[in-house]
Amino acid sequence: MAASLKGENAKGTSGVVKTVTDTPGAVTYADDSAVSGKLGVAQIKVGETFTKISAEAAAKAVDAGKPVEGRNANDLSIKLDRATTIEGAYPIVLVSFHVVCSTYDSQETVDLVKAFENYVVSETGQQAAADAAKSAPLSKELQDKAKASIEAIKVKS
Repeated sequence: MAASLKGENAKGTSGVVKTVTDTPGAVTYADDSAVSGKLGVAQIKVGETFTKISAEAAAKAVDAGKPVEGRNANDLSIKLDRATTIEGAYPIVLVSFHVVCSTYDSQETVDLVKAFENYVVSETGQQAAADAAKSAPLSKELQDKAKASIEAIKVKS
């Protein structure tokens, strides 16, 4: 007869992290920004070496991804390579995107959207995201692509 394993649940990421931290032998997946204290963090085997989670390792994994085929030139959707062998990459990452329109009804709206998105991809915006949530910074190449996409936003003609 197979052994029955007890399961637990908790509300939200912080609840899950607390439950796992307080439960000997428990395992979970949680966003790195929520992990602290005595909770252990897995190293992932990439190629022949084990990689620790870090902003740099996450950024390497994102850079190893390829653009999703069949998308508009200003669509920066990325297909991650979860089986990458690039040394130092941590392929268990979540990529967040902002989705904005390519055209708006007024120049005022265009200017507001561009200002916000340019802040997000700026060094200051990237540092704020890193400080708030351990977000990995965009590589220079991805940052340049994002800026070009933002610049393409215009008023409907």
